[in-house]
Amino acid sequence: MKRVYIFILLALVLSNTPFLHSQIRNIASIKGTWTGQWVNNFYHSSGFISVNITVDQVNKTAHGDWNVGGNILGQPRLPFSTDITLNDSGFVASFYSSIWGNISGSGLYTGGYSGTAANCPNPNATSIAAVGSFNSRQINGTFTFIWLPAGSSPINGTVTITKQNPINDPTNLTVSQAASGAANLNWNDNASNETGYRIERKNSNTGIWSQIATVGPNSNAYTDNSVMADTPYVYRVAAFNTYTESEYSQEAAYKTLIPVELISFDYALNENGIRLNWVTATEKNNKCFEIDRKLENFGWVKIGIVPGSGTTTEKSYYRFTDGLKNVSLTGAIKYRLKQIDFDGTVGYSQEIDIDAGKILSGYSISQNFPNPFNPVTTIDYQLPVSGFVVLRVFDICGNEVNTLVKEYKPAGRYSINFDASSLSSGVYLYRLQAGLFNSTKKLVVLK
Repeated sequence: MKRVYIFILLALVLSNTPFLHSQIRNIASIKGTWTGQWVNNFYHSSGFISVNITVDQVNKTAHGDWNVGGNILGQPRLPFSTDITLNDSGFVASFYSSIWGNISGSGLYTGGYSGTAANCPNPNATSIAAVGSFNSRQINGTFTFIWLPAGSSPINGTVTITKQNPINDPTNLTVSQAASGAANLNWNDNASNETGYRIERKNSNTGIWSQIATVGPNSNAYTDNSVMADTPYVYRVAAFNTYTESEYSQEAAYKTLIPVELISFDYALNENGIRLNWVTATEKNNKCFEIDRKLENFGWVKIGIVPGSGTTTEKSYYRFTDGLKNVSLTGAIKYRLKQIDFDGTVGYSQEIDIDAGKILSGYSISQNFPNPFNPVTTIDYQLPVSGFVVLRVFDICGNEVNTLVKEYKPAGRYSINFDASSLSSGVYLYRLQAGLFNSTKKLVVLK
């Protein structure tokens, strides 16, 4: 009777242990040490279970070395071990005993699990079955069997096995298009014992998964610069350490978008600033282009919008002039186009880099506009280098009536409004002083 129970317990544990199923998508997540216990409700006996699982990720199989101990009816016995092999459609488990022979079981995983033992050479053991629930952290099973010498009533018990030191799964994986057209991945880093994250990708829902990168611990983002235009991708992420892995995050689908065929994007310098020029070969549902600018040590900002041409198979020509007013012109200036469809789909052009040193050719101050004016006018000026700047307004007799600027300014183009509400009609002078540069112009207040 003792040996009968030993056989039945192992047959059920091994042939119904649910390590690979439609819910456990990362075979490596079951790798490691598992411990738990069995309980025989009929004989009121129990014992420990421990198993060390190794995996073959290429073939999607797992192998376990088991150790089961305990006693039956108060009689002690030594632990024994066995092996189990799993595959991605279910499992095949085997147990060998010189007394009971070869016993194997198999089954499929569909969320919960169920299975039976087969090829049992002992005619006294029958109706061996088990059902339970599982995930990559815990297995809970209930087994039943009939031992004919004890009668026709089923004998039942439970098996509970828990994964030791698991890694918390990454969650909330999202993918968005980066400015360069690359794919930006973000996820919640829920682990505290990982040494890194594996990023996997496949082309569309029918492709083959492949690892494209790993990132270090405490990571929650990755940029995939290897995507191709107009291609659907699916991503997933798993945390790992030396001993095991987490389950995969949920999968995130993404398709690179080029809603408009842009065939050129360049610039030209003129007296008004930087003129951006671009041409499209065809357009589909093109609502508009947003123009983005990035100054050195600053982020991207939107500086303008140009309407698109909707849907057309003809070339379309566009231009936009950045007057560069009230900005510091040092280092590099970058521009990009953000193309927006009527349905909200967006795409980005390549970036243009311009050396700010090419833009400013010297000091200058423009004629105010409008002129004459009442009561507000605008004065533009340009500084090729950084320095202390003074801009004052004088009456025709040379008396100062207003100081518009008196401070250090970086190199750049500037625009300032002058409100003459407190002045009477007449001719006035405004003077810019910056370094050795000194320039005076007239303005007319007309009320």
